[in-house]
Amino acid sequence: MNSLVNLAAAQGGAVQQIVDTFGLNWWLFLSQCISFSLVAFLLHKFAYQPILVVLEQRRVKIAQSIENASKIQQQLEEAKKASDEILSKAGSEAQRMIEEARVAAKSLGERQAQQAVAEAEQIVLKAR
Repeated sequence: MNSLVNLAAAQGGAVQQIVDTFGLNWWLFLSQCISFSLVAFLLHKFAYQPILVVLEQRRVKIAQSIENASKIQQQLEEAKKASDEILSKAGSEAQRMIEEARVAAKSLGERQAQQAVAEAEQIVLKAR
């Protein structure tokens, strides 16, 4: 590296002037690079990777929640269809029972009318 600095110094001395002005210490620079690399490695190993694991777990939970929500929505639609079908059957059954009641009431009314006519005829016969 010193040869690079010397080469640059020979081309105009700009790099050498910067090194002299700012006091570049190559051993300190190298130790800071090693220190930075060590910190970057430790952060990657003990901070970044666990965060990625947590994010993946959250992604899986969210996907499961969305899947469960769609299943619940489908079950809700099926339950609504079933309840509509039950209500439809109950309505038709109620309509059938009302119709049977009307027929029975009409039949009863006709029988009572016939009975009243018969009683009226008997009263007329007794009166004669």
